Amino acid sequence: MIPSLTASLATIGQLLHSSTSIIFPISQALLAGLAALLVFKICRRLGFSRPIALLGGLAWGLYPAQIIASAHLSAETAAVCLTLFLVLSLSALLPRGRAHQERNLDVKDLITALAAGITMVLLLHLKPSLAPVVFVLIFLSALNLRPLRRGLTLFACFATGAFITLTPWLMFTQAVLNHCTLVPDQDLSRNLSVGLDTTSDGWAILPPPAHVPVQLSGLAGHELLPIAAMFARKAERLWRHHWNDFHCSSLGLPLSAQMLLHQMMLLGAGLGAVYLLVMERLLQNKNTHLSGSDLIKISALLMVAEPFCYVFVEAQARYAFTAMPWIVILTVIGLDHLEHTWHSRAVSASFILAMVLVIINRIELAPLLVKACGNIYVATSAVNLLLAIAFGVWLAACCRAAEAKRVGGVNSERNLNIFAWCIFALAFVICLAFLQLKEQFAPAQEWVCRLKDKQSVNREVTIDSPLAHRFQASGAEKHWALILVDGSDTVEKCSVSLNGVQLPALQSLASYTKADKEAPEGKIIADTAAACGIAASKIRQWRVAQAPLSAIIFAPDGKNIITITAGKDGALLYGQYVAGQAGPLPALSSYAPAKFGFDGDLRPIMQPQGRGLALLTKDMAPAAGEQNGEYRLFLLLGETMAPNTSPRDPLKRFADSYKIVL
Repeated sequence: MIPSLTASLATIGQLLHSSTSIIFPISQALLAGLAALLVFKICRRLGFSRPIALLGGLAWGLYPAQIIASAHLSAETAAVCLTLFLVLSLSALLPRGRAHQERNLDVKDLITALAAGITMVLLLHLKPSLAPVVFVLIFLSALNLRPLRRGLTLFACFATGAFITLTPWLMFTQAVLNHCTLVPDQDLSRNLSVGLDTTSDGWAILPPPAHVPVQLSGLAGHELLPIAAMFARKAERLWRHHWNDFHCSSLGLPLSAQMLLHQMMLLGAGLGAVYLLVMERLLQNKNTHLSGSDLIKISALLMVAEPFCYVFVEAQARYAFTAMPWIVILTVIGLDHLEHTWHSRAVSASFILAMVLVIINRIELAPLLVKACGNIYVATSAVNLLLAIAFGVWLAACCRAAEAKRVGGVNSERNLNIFAWCIFALAFVICLAFLQLKEQFAPAQEWVCRLKDKQSVNREVTIDSPLAHRFQASGAEKHWALILVDGSDTVEKCSVSLNGVQLPALQSLASYTKADKEAPEGKIIADTAAACGIAASKIRQWRVAQAPLSAIIFAPDGKNIITITAGKDGALLYGQYVAGQAGPLPALSSYAPAKFGFDGDLRPIMQPQGRGLALLTKDMAPAAGEQNGEYRLFLLLGETMAPNTSPRDPLKRFADSYKIVL
């Protein structure tokens, strides 16, 4: 958030004798309402009727993520308004009708150009990543300002607006930093290091590591394919879910309904983009003969493309939020064209397939196909094949309808069919390649086991000889042991035993460390739970039970049996599909807040220190068929301080030396 904007809002609150807790939400709500009005104005500028333009404005005003974002102070709500206003201002300076028509200079144009310059500087301070898009739009606008004298005058007004806005910022940075900077300084090297870190799958983690090396060498080395696969997964993170960090309900809609609405909007925007690229051949127009409407349409495509730059850093739905009003505008464009071609069987069929595509993408279909396909990897490939076919047919049908409308029956039916088949083949190959790529080097897919009353799970654990000797050779006071379980809060009501010895009740890792006020686990989980409006025990986390070392069999080839038995409320245990050896696990003491908004789990998937190979089990659940995998039910052995005895850093018992024994 721009410091001057925040300070201005606080000053207004003081003048009105209102606290910042009141003035900030009110200002955000006003900006959200202004954004809806600007979407309406842009739709009208595109030539849509008032009812259709009103539908576009309401669609953005009632978009769940927009309502949720307007409840707290953030840069995104202001950035949305600035992007819309900048494009609307620039388009107002260009010819309204035919592109070759020239306009006379008037006072309104001078004020508009001045406002556009001010808006550009404010926008680039809020969203520096938009700089390439903004400069392209300004360049296209300058090329189409005619006659030359009018263009030079308007450009001078634009530069004046930018100058009077940028100058105070330069003076401020010179006074505070002893050097001038055009935009707020950002630690780009660290952001790139986080985004290229394959060990955390590109998530920024808390507590942050002491040093994150720049991993640009991996882009040209042997890590090129793993990084490319991670980029594909991060592109999905940008768009699959809408921005709702803490899973809040909006307008009475639960999270699942909000996500379905969001993905339907994406498909509508895809339809609009198809018509702009295929029917209007927008990108083939001469850059010096653009109208105001053409500039808005180009802006919509560029604004939607801009968030993909975030695949190089931590990608999350918040970074794509600025593009969402343009998704709404593209959806309005697509639905308007769909209305005029609804008689086409191809388009109506594509709309049905689009809905199927969204439904398939919303549910986890692969686990349901495991038994029929034999293993999770074949099932996942089958789902990807189905998605690629549905996407290819949908895109081909939309492109065919757009091409038929563009040529007006000039081309034969045969030529249109050939065009549609070419589009289908291209879309199918690209979609399937993308879906298969994002599955490569990804964390193992999660598996769920539901236990009913008195049902139990056993796991045999054999401690290797070097580790057993190490524990037997030194004093027991240096060692500790925990049973580690990944499950829901009902797991805490289960009974757990080790080699027949009943252990204390399971408790969350946050509860286990809350005795030490410096422990960050409880703080991060508690803050997340408070933001979600739920109990901290409902947040996904590890559950632990302390185990006495005397109950563990350290003898060679000795088998330790861990048993967990569900109570009357049942239990939900999590596992993961693996192939050949154990994959990484959810981190023990690291958290990725942005990841929680994507899949509801704060813990990034990371490789724990000292972890051995998995003891592969068969047939993890009757419904899954025979699968290689593992329950997340482990014996955690540590060597530093005993649990709950470190007065300064309780994480040392995990960070310094531990081994998960399977």
